[in-house]
Amino acid sequence: MTFPEGLLYLLFAAISLLSAAAAVVLTGFIQNAIRRRSRADMPETRQDIQAAGRAPPVGAPIRYAFADGRLLSEVREDDPFLAADTDREYAPTALSEAMATLHPDLPDRIADLMARGEPFRVIGYLGSDALSVAGQVDRDHLAVTVAPAIEGEGRSLDLVDRQMQRLRRALCLSADAQWTEAADGRVTWCNDAYLMLAAEIGGVAPNHLRWPPSRLFGEQLDPPPIDGNQRRCHLKRQDLGTIHWFEVTALRLEGGDILFSARPIDRLVTAETSLRDFVQTLSKTFATLPVGLVVFDRKRELVLFNPALVSVSTLDPGFLSRRPTLRAFLDQLREVQRMPEPRDYRSWREEIALLEQGAEADRYHEIWTLPSGETLRVTGRPHPNGAIAFVFEDISQEVSLTRRFRTDLDLDLCILDDLPAGLIVFDRDGDVLRTNAAYRAMLRARFDGTVDTLAALDRTQATLTEMTQVWQEVFLPSGLWGEIRQFVRHETDRAAWSDAVTERSGARMHCRVAPLRGGNTVVWFLPADTGWGELLSDGAWPGETDSGLVGNAATAGAERGEGVA
Repeated sequence: MTFPEGLLYLLFAAISLLSAAAAVVLTGFIQNAIRRRSRADMPETRQDIQAAGRAPPVGAPIRYAFADGRLLSEVREDDPFLAADTDREYAPTALSEAMATLHPDLPDRIADLMARGEPFRVIGYLGSDALSVAGQVDRDHLAVTVAPAIEGEGRSLDLVDRQMQRLRRALCLSADAQWTEAADGRVTWCNDAYLMLAAEIGGVAPNHLRWPPSRLFGEQLDPPPIDGNQRRCHLKRQDLGTIHWFEVTALRLEGGDILFSARPIDRLVTAETSLRDFVQTLSKTFATLPVGLVVFDRKRELVLFNPALVSVSTLDPGFLSRRPTLRAFLDQLREVQRMPEPRDYRSWREEIALLEQGAEADRYHEIWTLPSGETLRVTGRPHPNGAIAFVFEDISQEVSLTRRFRTDLDLDLCILDDLPAGLIVFDRDGDVLRTNAAYRAMLRARFDGTVDTLAALDRTQATLTEMTQVWQEVFLPSGLWGEIRQFVRHETDRAAWSDAVTERSGARMHCRVAPLRGGNTVVWFLPADTGWGELLSDGAWPGETDSGLVGNAATAGAERGEGVA
């Protein structure tokens, strides 16, 4: 069988190409085998292992212990992350840098563990191998453990880790210092607020603190407060000497640890101190008051009284100190006869109800006349938050003095009304202050003018103008009335003077004008036929002058040139 010449050429070319390709593949395979054999004979470094992306030889857990920022545990020769000669002060930083290839969050997690004791657990990868890296507080030191991860552990740990990160961020937002303590008092965890507080109290920078931080409140929390209760504690800054106050609560956790939370209350303590000082000042002020003071709260229980109340009420201080109710207080006042005796028990209860209601509305003002003859002024006032206060004032002397004054005044008025001469007193504004019976009877008997004008005699607040109209109706025209108006208004010399006027019937009447104390003026009228006219022309009488000037009545009348019209 013969083949065409062209087909033979084509077959030889294909065989040549296949031979060449097989030679190239075989040559590459041989070279790779030689290269692998050469690298297998060379020792691998820690950087070569991590750069190759293969898992380090971690068949069993590796544990690194730290205290005060120093490495405590020994480093093996074949340690995949730290060299045996690593500086122990630099070990935390070296470990963070070495583990950065496992997971990008590990440097920050290790830093948080060293600074705040925050535990963590992260799944990192070298190639396809998974490693579990955990950090925790172990009594008085910190520990970082590296171990092979369990299959499927990474996904569940990621969920837990995200939740933990949210909780930690939430705690960082709180202004309350929070921390946990073990049974022996060691701080096993704390938030940023606690670290800032520790730095502030110690007068150091936060980055200079070492784990574990000091127990700030010390013996103030021994024993810890009961769950749900609060305990007030204080801290003193070493640099400034200032004191800060906190309310600390505790919550017992599983395993024996205790979670504490300290809320700053400096403003509350300052307000309480100011209030306490204010109350003490008020108490001292109340203690010096001459009136009795008693305050009842919204439950109508006695909360405050001053020493004067004991003397005014004659109640036993021991009884008042037992915080009696308002009704018990009033019942006791009734027993010792320090309030008016009611008609019967029913009216007594009604009076108590009215007293309480009146005090709440700020309208209770009563005068109590006691069986002993003493007199008390009782005032009820409302106070904030539904409280009421009563003020008891002994006004016995005041009432006695007022009664004596009224008696003397009535006697003086009787004497003035019994005088044969009529008098009228004006103040400096021209208002009538007083008249006597003789003045009113004298002018009324001689008056024949209008009724409206005569009515000024009976008015208690008549004026000089109205009285002048009465005089003009009773007497003949005279310039005397204008002089009296000037004298009353202090428009002329205030020396006493007298003159005579003529009635419309033709009878003469003596008139005397004189100053009184306080700028007042008295005008006297006396008929000439009584024979007492000389009394009104004898200079100034005792008590008439308000300026010390005494004038001669005859000279004053001559200078004015007045006479009977």
